[in-house]
Amino acid sequence: MAQKTCSSSSSSNQAWSYDVFVSFRGKDTHYKFTDHLFAALDRSGIHSFEDNRKLERGKDIWTELEKAIQKSRIAVIVFSENYADSRWCLEELGKIMECKRNLQQIVLPVFYEVDPSHLRNQKGSLEKAFVRHEKRFGVGKVDRWRAALIEAASLSGWDSQNLAHRSESKFIEEIIEYIVSKLNEMTHLTVAPYPVGIESRVQELNKLLSSSSSEVCMVGIWGIGGIGKTTIAKAIYNQLQRNFDGSCFLANVGGDSKHPKGLIHLQEKILSSIHANDNRKITLVDQGTTVLKDRAWCKRVLLVLDNVDHQDQLDKLAIRRSYFQPGSIIIITTRDKSMLKLAKVDESKIYMPPTLDYHESIKLFSWHAFEKDHPNEDYAELSEQVIGYARGLPLVLKVLGSNLSDKSIDEWEGTLETLKVIPDKEIQEKLMVSFNSLCDTQKELFLDLACFIVGMKKKYAFKILRDSYSGLKSDLGVLARQCLVAIDCSNRLTMHDMIRDMGREVARKERSRLWNHEDVLDVLEHDKERKLVKGIMLNCPGVHDLQVDAKAFSKMHQLRVLQLNYARLKGNFQCPSKKLRYLEWYGFPIESIPADLYLENLVALYMPYSSLIELWTGTKILKKLKFLDVSHSYHLRRTPDFSGIDNLEVLLLNNCTNLVEVHESVIDLSKLVTLDLKDRKNLWKLPLGIYNLKSRVNLSGCTKLDMVPSFGFKSPLTIFYSLRISSEVPLGSVGFIRKLLTQKGKRRRLESAVTHHPFHSQPPELIRPNLACCENLSQLSFEICQDLELIFARKISKSSSILNFQPGSKMRQIILKFQHDMEFPLPAGIDISKGLPPPVNDNVEVRVIPHAFLETFYHLRNLLSLVLGDGSNQLKHYANMNPI
Repeated sequence: MAQKTCSSSSSSNQAWSYDVFVSFRGKDTHYKFTDHLFAALDRSGIHSFEDNRKLERGKDIWTELEKAIQKSRIAVIVFSENYADSRWCLEELGKIMECKRNLQQIVLPVFYEVDPSHLRNQKGSLEKAFVRHEKRFGVGKVDRWRAALIEAASLSGWDSQNLAHRSESKFIEEIIEYIVSKLNEMTHLTVAPYPVGIESRVQELNKLLSSSSSEVCMVGIWGIGGIGKTTIAKAIYNQLQRNFDGSCFLANVGGDSKHPKGLIHLQEKILSSIHANDNRKITLVDQGTTVLKDRAWCKRVLLVLDNVDHQDQLDKLAIRRSYFQPGSIIIITTRDKSMLKLAKVDESKIYMPPTLDYHESIKLFSWHAFEKDHPNEDYAELSEQVIGYARGLPLVLKVLGSNLSDKSIDEWEGTLETLKVIPDKEIQEKLMVSFNSLCDTQKELFLDLACFIVGMKKKYAFKILRDSYSGLKSDLGVLARQCLVAIDCSNRLTMHDMIRDMGREVARKERSRLWNHEDVLDVLEHDKERKLVKGIMLNCPGVHDLQVDAKAFSKMHQLRVLQLNYARLKGNFQCPSKKLRYLEWYGFPIESIPADLYLENLVALYMPYSSLIELWTGTKILKKLKFLDVSHSYHLRRTPDFSGIDNLEVLLLNNCTNLVEVHESVIDLSKLVTLDLKDRKNLWKLPLGIYNLKSRVNLSGCTKLDMVPSFGFKSPLTIFYSLRISSEVPLGSVGFIRKLLTQKGKRRRLESAVTHHPFHSQPPELIRPNLACCENLSQLSFEICQDLELIFARKISKSSSILNFQPGSKMRQIILKFQHDMEFPLPAGIDISKGLPPPVNDNVEVRVIPHAFLETFYHLRNLLSLVLGDGSNQLKHYANMNPI
C-alpha cells in the first residue's frame, strides 16, 4: 500500500488483510476499466483483492468473498449497466454496506457509464432484474439488496459521465490518489508497544506547532540517542496526518542516505507518498531535488524527516521554507543541533525531550520486564538498581527490561554486575552513532571528557585542555550540538551517564585511557600496551595502601592525564611524558616531587593530603601551571619559590598546619585569583605587599598571625575574607577593598587601625565594611568613600564616634550597637525631633542622643535607615533620614 513507501505500517484493532476490495460486474468492465484500475492499484503499492486471482479452488466461493470484504479497509464498487443482474454483485454490495455500518469500512462508488439516479430510482432494466431475483431468492433478501443499492448510490463517488475532456487514465488516477490519501489517514505508524510518557511530550511539541495556515511551520526535535525523538515524531505524525493534502514520514534519513542511490530512493519515497500515482524513476539526485521542489511541495503537506545528520540530506530533499505551501509542517529529528540551524528552524521551535522521571521509568521498565506497570515484589530492589543505572533514558529501560524478562534473580544480579564494567551491546551500538560521526580530534576530546573531565567547571577544563586541542571551543561546540556534552547551570561540563559510559567503554577497548581500577592495575603490573596510554584515573575508595611499581610509568610517553589517588610507590617515580597536563595524586607519598619529573607543560597539580615537606627545591619554570593545590598537607613546612610560575591563578594552602610562612615571591603572582591560607594555625608572618594581589585571600583561622602588612595604596585586592583579628591591622592605604569581614579573635582589638590610618586616606571604593567584632573601636572616618553603602558595627565603646562622611555618599543604612554603659547626655536646648523623625515603632523608647552625633549623618542624602542599639537587642530604627 502507499504508506509503505514512507515507513512501515501497523495494524489497528481490526486485522486487515487487504487495502481495497473491488466489487464489479465482470461482463461489463473486466477487460477494460477494472483491469486498468487493478493495474493502477498494483503500481501504487495498494494491496487489493481480485476474485479471479485470489479465490482458491475447492473453497466455498461466497465464504471466501465474505472474508475478503471483511478484511479490506476500503471497498470500491464499480457500478455498471448490468451490475444488478448479478446475484454475486448484490451479495457483495449487501456485505459491503454491512461492513460500512459495523466496521467503519470506507465505501467508494464508481459509476461507470451509468447514472447514479437510475440506480437509486431502480426503474427500467433494474426493476426487471430485481423481479427476477425475487422469484429465486425471496422478497426479504431482495429488499435488503434494494436498500443497499439505494444507500451506496447515494454516496459521493466518481461518475464516468463527467469525464468531459479527461481520459480514462486520468479518471483512474484521481481514484487512486484519493484511495492513497484515505489509506494514509487510516494507517498509523507503530509508535511503541508501551508508550509511557509519550502523551505529555506530544503535548509539549504541539505547543510549538504553528496554528496559522498562512505560514510554513518548521520544528526540530533534538536530543541524545535513545531519548525517544523518533517515537515522539511518530506519535505527532499519527495525530496530524489526516489534516493535510499529503504526508510522509521518512525514517532514518541519515542511515538510508548513505546507501548507494540512497538519496534518490528517499526522493522517490516522498513523491510516491505525496502523489500516489507519481511512480517516476529518478536517475540523478539533482533532478530529484527539482522534482520535489516543483511537484511534491505544491500541496499543503506534513513531512517528518527522522535522524537527519548531514546538510546534504536537507539540500537534496529540497528542505527550504520558501519551497513549501502555507500551512505545511516540517518536523526534523536529529542528534546534531547544527542540522536545525541549517534548516533555518527557529530556536523557539526546537524541542528537547526530557529523560523519563522516576515514575515513568519504573512503568516503562516494568512493562518490558513484567508486562505490567510495576515490578514483581521479589524484583523490586533489583528494578530500582536498573532505574538508577538507566537515568531516565527510554532506550536503556526498554532494552534491559526485555533482556531481563523471565530471568532469575541470580541472572539479574549477574547482569547488573556486568553493566558496572561493560555497557549493554545494543545500547552501546545505538549511542555510538553520534560518536562515529565525529572527526578524530573530536573523538579524542570526547574520550578525555568522558574519562577525566566530566563534572569539572568549564573554565578550568578549557585551561587544562587548550594546549592539547587547538580548536577546543569549536570542537566542544560540535560535541554539545551532538548532545554528547552539556553545560549545566553551575557552568560544569556534564553528560548523561550512559553517554559517559559509552565513551569509557571505547577507551577501555583501545586501552588509551584507563579509568577502571582493574584495567589500570593490569597495565601497571604487566607490560601491556603502556605506550598507548594517554590517561590514567586510579581512584579506589577505601584502598589507601595500594602499591604501584614506579617503573610502570617509564614507557608512557603519551600520558596527558595522571590521577593516582592514595597510591603508594615502589621504586623511584619516573614519568618521561612531556605531554602531561593534569596531575592529581591525593595522599602523594613522597616528601618532595622528583626533580626529573617533567612538569613544564603541566596546567593543574593537585596533591592534597600529601606527605610533602616541600614541593621542590630551587626554582622551577612552569609557565603553564595555573592550579596548585597542596591543601591539608600537614607536613609541608615551606612553599617553593613562585617566581617561575607567574601564570598561577589558584593557590590552595589551607590546612597546611605546619607551614609557618609563605615565600615572598607570592606577591608577584599578578594573575592569582584565589589564595587560600585558611586554618594555617602556625602561620605568623605574611610577605610584605601581599595585598597588591588581585586575589581573594582567605586568612580564616590563622590565629598566630601577629602582623598584617600594610595594604598598598594601589591594592587591587577585591575581598579580604574572614580575618580573625588578633592584633593591630593598619588599614591606612586600602585601595580597592570591596568587603571587609572580621571574626572573633582572642584579643579583638582594632583601635589603632582607624586612629592612625583613617579611611579618608583611601580611594573611595569601600562599600560594606563589617566591624561586628571590633569591641574597642574608637574612631571611624570614611571621608571620601563615595561608594559606601552599609556600615555594621556592634559593642562600640562609649568614646566612639563616627566622623567625616563624604558629602553625596551613597550610604543607605547604618547599624550601630552600643555597649551597656554607653551614655549620650543631651546638650541643653537640643531637640532630638529636629534631628531625627519619630521611630518606626512608636512603642520603643528613644534614648537621648547628642545632636553632634546626629549631625554626622545629615548630609547622607541616600540614607534610608539608621538603627541604634544599647546592647540589649532593643534596636531603635529611624527611616527616611532627612535633615531639617
